[in-house]
Amino acid sequence: MLGPYSVSDSLLYLCDGTIRVSQCSDTGREVALYRLEAGEGCALTTACILAEEAYNAEGVVETDVPAIV
Repeated sequence: MLGPYSVSDSLLYLCDGTIRVSQCSDTGREVALYRLEAGEGCALTTACILAEEAYNAEGVVETDVPAIV
């Protein structure tokens, strides 16, 4: 996962672990959007790659995350 306003050029498939996807509000508060868990891919990353646009969200690894890129 990439930080805010970054455009990814690859997809991740989580083999194990958890990633929290969040966004920072205008007032500076973190808003959790969703969590990725084993067996899932990031829909937001997929949408951004297809649209060739960045989105203001950030993925934070909560556990060890072996993944396939």
